[in-house]
Amino acid sequence: MLPIMWLPLLIIGCAWISDDEASARFDVDKDGTPWPSDCDDANPLVAPTGAEGCDGLDNDCDGAVDEGAPAGSDRAWLDGDGDGFGDPFTAVESCLAPEGYVKNADDCDDGDMAISPDGQEICDDQDNDCDGDIDEADAQGALTWYADRDDDGYGDLAVPAQACAQPSGYVADSTDCDDADGEIRPDVAEVCNDGIDNNCDGGAPECVYEGPTLNASTLKLEITGEEGTASVNFGLIAQAADLTGDGVNELILSADSSKVGGAKSGAVYIFEGPIERAAEAGDAWITLYGAANEYLGYGLAVLPNAREPDAEEEAGHEVALVVGAPLADDGATKDMGKAWLLYGSTLVAGESAVAGDGSYRGEDASDRFGLTVTNGGDLNHDDLDDFIVASPLWDNDVTTSVTAANAGQICMYSGLELGANATPRDSLACVRGTTANDQVGNTMAYLGDINGEGSPDHAIGSTISGTTGAVWVAFDLPTTWLDIDEFHRLDGESKNDFASQGLSGAGDIDGDGYDDILVGAPGYDVEDRGAVYVVLGGADVFDYFLEDELILIQHTRLVGENPDDGLGVVSAAGDFNLDGVDDLIVGAPGYDGKKGTDSGRAYLFLGPVDGGPRGVSEADLIIDGAAASMGLGGSLAPLGDVTGDGYPDLWLGAPDAADGSAVGLGYILPGLGL
Repeated sequence: MLPIMWLPLLIIGCAWISDDEASARFDVDKDGTPWPSDCDDANPLVAPTGAEGCDGLDNDCDGAVDEGAPAGSDRAWLDGDGDGFGDPFTAVESCLAPEGYVKNADDCDDGDMAISPDGQEICDDQDNDCDGDIDEADAQGALTWYADRDDDGYGDLAVPAQACAQPSGYVADSTDCDDADGEIRPDVAEVCNDGIDNNCDGGAPECVYEGPTLNASTLKLEITGEEGTASVNFGLIAQAADLTGDGVNELILSADSSKVGGAKSGAVYIFEGPIERAAEAGDAWITLYGAANEYLGYGLAVLPNAREPDAEEEAGHEVALVVGAPLADDGATKDMGKAWLLYGSTLVAGESAVAGDGSYRGEDASDRFGLTVTNGGDLNHDDLDDFIVASPLWDNDVTTSVTAANAGQICMYSGLELGANATPRDSLACVRGTTANDQVGNTMAYLGDINGEGSPDHAIGSTISGTTGAVWVAFDLPTTWLDIDEFHRLDGESKNDFASQGLSGAGDIDGDGYDDILVGAPGYDVEDRGAVYVVLGGADVFDYFLEDELILIQHTRLVGENPDDGLGVVSAAGDFNLDGVDDLIVGAPGYDGKKGTDSGRAYLFLGPVDGGPRGVSEADLIIDGAAASMGLGGSLAPLGDVTGDGYPDLWLGAPDAADGSAVGLGYILPGLGL
């Protein structure tokens, strides 16, 4: 018990205050409700008189937080399927969503949790993703359909549409290659060489010659020589080049015994491409003829890249022709021989006596300058084609101690720096025969690049050398004056084989990246069956060229089927079947076929031809002459595209044939394809 003395002090410390003073003293938050009536006297928003709000507080001090639907409350929607999206038709007002409710009304089917804005649209006739559309293009299970504008049942791959159900004008197929033409579709038959992929298979594998044997009489593009009774050798040499710049080659044929300019004047006929029907000599676009007894056209070559175009806007290089007349005279110098270079741009339609942009002649009488001419490739390294002219009866009194009569020589000329009655002494260089009667150069061939060193290689033939025939292979032919003995010589097998009478570059027929050689020997075998030697180029070509006989280095030897076939006409065939590998064709003009004696036969071998024994009867296509004495296969050549269908064509010549009143003829064997 406190002492009495303290009582006055207590009374003095507990002085009495009024109610207003007490309210003011204990209403800290100044909300009008003092503690302890205010359940949170530190927050003016909380008092018994406060309005409940959605703020996580007991605003009215009734012991409940955010109860009812106070100001600021929001609606919540029933999420009956538990997918996180509410039923827009079932809602409550609440600050916090009650259990089973969510703060959105985006579900379009609250009884299926697979249907919601997060759902994957599938092809089931429902709006799975609640976007208001059913089975739209991105639905799972939607198919790709293709426009069928020509209503042929086949769709255009380039015009697709995604849909669960087939749209009008669309089909499930996508194999139509021309949806604007109902006649072009996968179920129709291919029409060969119309330039259309009729059955939309991307090619024309069905467009092949039915073989293995085809008769020339079935070929529609027959080209016949001038009228007469004596042979004019129409089609003796065939070449082709695009002289007009339209992308289609012109057909160029020689007839060394033509009488257009007089007896044995010779002529060169140029038929403008595309060639779409049979023709005769008189239909030629351009005819160039020589003087009587000149035999113009015995030598004929094309230079694809002779000179730069005149105008800067013109693309590519200009083509030139080189034409030889081996018995042309120069005044009193008889049979000296001449040659002319003619640029494609200077040729004039119609018949005219030959007059070239460049003119060339032999040195002496009877040289037979121009008997053979060939493209030389780029010999002088100016990036343009040069050419080579042979004088097979030239007498060598220069490098031999005793004159070697008819030793022959070949001379190289620039395709750009034109000659004016130029002689061999004006040439880049000559290669001279050294043995009498070798007649070096009576055949020649541009080989391409057989050793892979990047420079042009050549073959120089002598059909009578050593009586067997021989060929010299000049690797990277230099423009220096040399004797033929500087080059490697390959001899035929036997006397009177006439090896090198057929001589040609083959292109790359084994597909190894190196060009190859074809050598024909029509007198091979005592029965004159004839033979063709295939010599393959390669990086190791120098190793097997150590041998000196064709039989020792050949990779394939083709032999004629019968006595007197005279197999030995040879030619590259280009890539006739467009498989990326070059092909070859050989001829046996003496073959006796079903049409009669000497009807002739040609054999087409599709590459790769990579060595080993092979008979001519194994050819991929055999073409027989159409009549007795036709001698089909007497001349052969690749033409590129002369028919304008985009496919390479071949020349099948019969220069000695007689067809009614026309002498000499040939056929264009069209390449087959779309």
